[in-house]
Parts: sequence; structure tokens; C-alpha cells
Amino acid sequence: MSIKITYKYKDSVKLIILFILLLVTLYTRLNAQNLIQNGDFESHNEFGKLSKYNRSPFVIRDWKVLGDDGWPNIYYCHKNLDGIDKENIFASFDPNIFSNNSDGMLKVIYIPNCPFGIHYGCTDYLYTKTITPLEQGELYEVKMSVYLEENAITEKIGKNNIGFHLCQDLSRFNFRKIDYILNVPFFTGEIKYNQWTEISTIIKPACELNYIVLGIFKNKNFPITNVYIEFWNSQFYLDNISIAKL
Repeated sequence: MSIKITYKYKDSVKLIILFILLLVTLYTRLNAQNLIQNGDFESHNEFGKLSKYNRSPFVIRDWKVLGDDGWPNIYYCHKNLDGIDKENIFASFDPNIFSNNSDGMLKVIYIPNCPFGIHYGCTDYLYTKTITPLEQGELYEVKMSVYLEENAITEKIGKNNIGFHLCQDLSRFNFRKIDYILNVPFFTGEIKYNQWTEISTIIKPACELNYIVLGIFKNKNFPITNVYIEFWNSQFYLDNISIAKL
């Protein structure tokens, strides 16, 4: 009888230890530091008086534009801004699109008929430097939320090219003298129309990484060359960017 009790006691101890380990693992993952500053786009500088400045990404703290730094095809959407922009319809947004408990989000425009004399589309990007470098050989989980309306993208294949690029530095980008849409390795996911979709991937860097670039990227399938699409405003929204070490 005492032997059975001893075995039951040992089994109970093992279960308790396993339960504690699971709780510690869960707590660690839930409280892992987000290596992206202002990944929810909530923090911003004061809004200017001009609509052009209000809607531009330059008011977003900790992020910078990669591309046209004059009037980029990226707009800041915030609950304290009117969704209708009479000066620039592309900067307008539907306040109902905001994700749960979100006050700010990013709107990215892709133009299939680029007005700069090239034979395919163009866009711009937003980037930031990670709080600490992503170390070689370590595991990281990268997440990003995307909202795409089905009638808001003209080249449907393009939805597979919305995502993020990770790099060590930005020296390779002499953007406007090379291309109007970046042709670099990128991560994406299965994006569903008319709802927020979370793109999530686990990476193991082969070298130190310091920057994340957000937007829509080029590959052999996208964009279509020599395209003419009368409705040329393609758009999508981004929010909740995070990188956590596992």
C-alpha cells in the first residue's frame, strides 16, 4: 500500500512541475519584449494645420519613409482625424476599419499606372530600426496585421506580396534611382479580404538584422508590366507590428 502511495505522489509532483514549466513558458511568451517601437502606430507628433501633413506618415513616431519623402503614398489614419480628406481622396479612410482598441493605423497606396514613365506600378514604404539587433541563429516571431478590401486592389495577385522585409542596413536602397517598387526577399501570409488578418512567421537570422520595412513588394509574379488599369488606386492598411525573441 505504501508503494502505491509513493508512486502516486511522484506522479503528482511530475505533473505539478510540468504545469509550472508550462505556465512559465506561457508567461515568458506573453511578456516577451516587442523589439519594434510604436508598432501599433498609436504614438504620434502633433498634427499640423495642413491636411498634407496631418495625413502623412511623418507624424508617426519612430518610423521613417523609404521612397518619396515629399508626398509619399503612405497615410496616417487616426481616430482624432476626420476620415474624409477633401484635398486628397487617397488619404481618406473608413473609421470602421480600425482594429480592436486601436487609435492609429497605416494606409499604403499602390499605383498600378505609375505616373513616372515606368511600365508597372509604384509605391512607398515605412521602416524602423529594431530596439536591439536580431541576433544570428536566434529564433524570433514577427507579426503584422493587414486589412485589405476585396475591391481595393486592382491586381489581385498583389495581395500575396503585402508583407515585410528584414535587413541588416539600408545601404542597398538607393530607392528612386533603382526602382519604384522594391524587389527584395519578403515575408507574407494568407491574407483574407475585408477583415484584419495577422501575418505571423518565425525566423532564424543568418546574420544580424536591424531594420524592418513594410509595404508591398515585387517578385516574378507581381507587378504586371505594361499594365493599364483605369481604376488605379489600390490600398491596404497595416497595424500591430511586433518582433519578439522566442
